Amino acid sequence: MIKRGRRGQIDISFGMIFSIILIIVVIAVAFYVIRFFLGISNCGEVGSFYKDLQDRVDKAYAGGKTQDVFEAGIPNGIEYVCFGELTQQSRTEDRVIIQSFKDNLLVENQNVFLYPTNKACDGNLAYNKIEHAKMQEFFCKKVESGNIEVRVTKASTDALVTLSK
Repeated sequence: MIKRGRRGQIDISFGMIFSIILIIVVIAVAFYVIRFFLGISNCGEVGSFYKDLQDRVDKAYAGGKTQDVFEAGIPNGIEYVCFGELTQQSRTEDRVIIQSFKDNLLVENQNVFLYPTNKACDGNLAYNKIEHAKMQEFFCKKVESGNIEVRVTKASTDALVTLSK
């Protein structure tokens, strides 16, 4: 209960103060929980992207001639998806990104990278190895409207599936 004291002072009971603090704590915990679950959702989307890409490459690898475009959704915050080995030749416009991967990632034998890396589940899912795939050069695709498109090709005489811009 709020009471008026002397000279314009307001007296608030302990119960009222405790209730206000409790409400603030509940709201803060709710925001933390919502943020946590949104982070899990983004990690799931990244994992799903890698799985769907591997499934599409496996389908082309097992089949004969393939000329297709793989399209998938990418979580918010990811600006580029890059393909190729870090040792491969890259296009001029992709050199800044590839240098960032070389400076920050201590991984070898990976061929798919997400940029910026900290947006891919805090860097834990920033790279992956797609089996049965090759790239003629290191290249990056800009994520547009939350989607990415990559060409998937394989001739009947090819040993591996080629991913290209």
